[in-house]
Amino acid sequence: MLCYLLQKTANRVAEDIKAGAHRFDARNNSQVYGARDLSLAYAEYFALSRFRERFRRLEVNTELSKVLELLFAIYSMWCIDHHMTTFYVGGFAKSASFAETIRARLLVKCSELKDSAVSVADALAPPDFALNSIIAKSDGLLYDNLQSEFMTHKGAFERPS
Repeated sequence: MLCYLLQKTANRVAEDIKAGAHRFDARNNSQVYGARDLSLAYAEYFALSRFRERFRRLEVNTELSKVLELLFAIYSMWCIDHHMTTFYVGGFAKSASFAETIRARLLVKCSELKDSAVSVADALAPPDFALNSIIAKSDGLLYDNLQSEFMTHKGAFERPS
């Protein structure tokens, strides 16, 4: 897909220049459907390949390894789903079964991650002090935290001036 997008973008620039457009304008025109998609696809590919490379070098316990593999699979299939149009336009996918298969596998992987979702969110979430939020504390005591804040806030029980 990256090669296809690169070729498509280069062809668009070459065609515009051949038609008499200024080089700057030709590059700008290629951004809309070619270079933009190319840069996004490359960034996703780079993130996935670095994740895989780094993951293979680390000594990770089995339980964490399964979760990381699930996250990798979910993100990679989400990326494919995100670029589904390009797969069909580029001729990489021919029938509806390609999209159906990707989306079905994505849903299966998401359901497999369901038991670990809270742990993953906790691992990625910033600490409570960074959020500085009453309702977003990780202790799960939403109403107790709200009541405590209302009761202990300076001037909570005073008449307004």
